Amino acid sequence: MMRLLLAMEWGAMIDADDVKKDVVGRSILTRIEHLEGQGREPTDWERYQLAGAIQSLAIGWYAHAQTCVALSKVPEGEVSPTFTGVRHPELAHLDTARLRQALAHAGGMPPFNFWQQF
Repeated sequence: MMRLLLAMEWGAMIDADDVKKDVVGRSILTRIEHLEGQGREPTDWERYQLAGAIQSLAIGWYAHAQTCVALSKVPEGEVSPTFTGVRHPELAHLDTARLRQALAHAGGMPPFNFWQQF
């Protein structure tokens, strides 16, 4: 698969996917820092969306990751009433420190595109 390359002013070439991954990673990190700045841990909704953003980052689904970051900003009172309680117990332990750790891990991995196998 041919990748789009962007020429930088100084003549270096960087991979467009690397740029997308960096932009999305910074977006997720900014959201985590926002929660930390408020002195609180994420709500179940925020945790679910940020975990989804990090997972999407890991597989190269950058647009979906950005959507999850945007959804994590929906105020708790405006979240659908069908989303109540801890929807995914495996995510319940994710505080901002663990979300940062997961983001660092996903950010260091080459994207795995599951659908390229088929």
